[in-house]
Amino acid sequence: MIEFLNFRFVGAFLAAGLLLGIQFPFGAPDSSGESAQHFVVPIGASREETISRLKTEKLIRSERAFRFVFFLRAEYGNFRPGGYDLSPRFSAWSLVGVLGRGPAEVWVTIPEGKRKEEIAEIMAGALGWSPAESRAFLSAGEEGHYFPDTYLVPLREGG
Repeated sequence: MIEFLNFRFVGAFLAAGLLLGIQFPFGAPDSSGESAQHFVVPIGASREETISRLKTEKLIRSERAFRFVFFLRAEYGNFRPGGYDLSPRFSAWSLVGVLGRGPAEVWVTIPEGKRKEEIAEIMAGALGWSPAESRAFLSAGEEGHYFPDTYLVPLREGG
């Protein structure tokens, strides 16, 4: 009888260890860490480069576990370029959810020679502005506020 109880105890101990070992790579890398960190996915960055940067910046514990969660959530493609507000408190599951919703900031390219009205159209398309927000953008600033360049612009930036 004692041998049977010892076997059950060892079995329960091994099962608990296995569960913890499986859960650990998917957990938050630093549950007591800072609340938010700005993470930028550059235009043209590959999925592997981005995952490697997430690991380097200590936003994930395991690249392999993160890829697995990313695959399970049917998000297996490249990350959308832009700026994200991430935290080392996020588990792999939470992080994939945030990245899947899209960036808080998007890349907007203003080509050379564009007038303010044309820039308003570009911004409206990239940021999803309403006609009222486009009109507000046109009436707010002067010509030459945005020079030819690529900008990281918050989605919540109104016209």
